[in-house]
Amino acid sequence: MSSSQDNLQSLYGDDYYRNRNFCDSSILPYVRKGKLFNLTWGSRVTGVDLRQGKGKRALDAGCGTGLNSIILHELGYDVTGADFSGFAVQNAAQEAEQAGIKIPFKQLDIDNDPIPGPYDLILCCEVIEHVRNPAAVIQKLYDALSPGGILILTTPNRLGLSHLLLDHDKTHINVHSPFYWNALLKRLPGVRSVCQPIMVWDQLFPFLKKSTRTWWSRLPILGFRLRLMAMKLP
Repeated sequence: MSSSQDNLQSLYGDDYYRNRNFCDSSILPYVRKGKLFNLTWGSRVTGVDLRQGKGKRALDAGCGTGLNSIILHELGYDVTGADFSGFAVQNAAQEAEQAGIKIPFKQLDIDNDPIPGPYDLILCCEVIEHVRNPAAVIQKLYDALSPGGILILTTPNRLGLSHLLLDHDKTHINVHSPFYWNALLKRLPGVRSVCQPIMVWDQLFPFLKKSTRTWWSRLPILGFRLRLMAMKLP
């Protein structure tokens, strides 16, 4: 591992995840609600029910502490979790073990390492803004899809007020507008794609986290978060 990778490993260590409450398993109900919203959104735009995972393979790319992987497992997917951070991978394995779930987690640098496939579904949530070459990473993720496979990414919107006023995370090195991501997705061969700015109000008003539904709306161009979907056509 190079010295630059060592430095990044130290950046994405214990403090990074614990200071953001990513190691708090009590937030799993809120995380589950958010991820089911992403899958419901993806189902609507693709016509494929992504909440039915039986017999399908999924990759949680940038799995963090493993909560998304656990949710995919609950939906029936044969899921693999991968993350750059050795701390995150270790913590994810512990979370799955405590839940009595067998999920393979592996350390993977999606900027530099190959991404084996094929997968029917790849989730990459709040990750692409951290990588050094987002165009190359999206191409690799897309190449790892099976025919008819679906890639869903979420990322901050450069034009959203939450980024302009509140985002002080120095690890967010590639935050872009929906225009950038739309142009990038359209370069992929044989793809059906969409990028939508969406405001999830649960993120702005924490008391909504306890609601059983996700409170969201479309804010054209200015939505705080972007949902990106790429479907590899058969």
